[in-house]
Amino acid sequence: MLTNIFYRSLFAGVLAFSLTSCATLPLKAPLEDRYVNLVNEDQLNQSRTHIENAKSKVLAVVFSKNTVNSLTYNATLRERFSTVIGSMSLNPDEIAEDREIVLSEQGLMGALFLPLKTVFKEVRIVKSIPEGFEGGADYVGVMDLDLNFINLDSKFTPSSIIHNDHTANCSIIFIDPNLVAGPDVIANVKHRQETTPKFAGANNRDFMYAVKIARTKLVKSFAAQVKTAVSP
Repeated sequence: MLTNIFYRSLFAGVLAFSLTSCATLPLKAPLEDRYVNLVNEDQLNQSRTHIENAKSKVLAVVFSKNTVNSLTYNATLRERFSTVIGSMSLNPDEIAEDREIVLSEQGLMGALFLPLKTVFKEVRIVKSIPEGFEGGADYVGVMDLDLNFINLDSKFTPSSIIHNDHTANCSIIFIDPNLVAGPDVIANVKHRQETTPKFAGANNRDFMYAVKIARTKLVKSFAAQVKTAVSP
């Protein structure tokens, strides 16, 4: 319940978050074309710019390989906070609570799906584009998610400031049974974290707070883009 309230209120309120050395963090798989193993992009006619009367339409959503990789990365990061990183904190219970909220897959995906469920009659998740249409969907949306961070500091030169770029990108393109595609809803967020190195617990809080900011901006931007592209 706490997780859902947190994400649905777009991370409202300031929480006391808790990361440590980037060397302890997982690496994410490189980005690939969003249509890999789903559809040949050359078959698509990307010409639709808006969807009308969505409240009478059923949307099936299929995850791109990037989305699967991002959710795997998020789960690994969450697990890392519960083991290696959590053990470095003076207050592991605090980190555990933050981890369950900020790195919640259910919370983030629920927040991203909320604007879709608001405008469409029904939204369901499928494993392939054919499965979506065979199940009676009017549109299949290919959702492409990129969650990541990049440490910009030199490994060889000490810095008085920690520089991390936190990426939180999400897009969904709607495809109909005739392979006419569009609109392409895109929300891209990059948040620059610039914080002073401290002890492990404080570094954890700074990192988590930066993740929170990036994902908050993503949820807000994605909802706004869906509202512009799709009319109920």
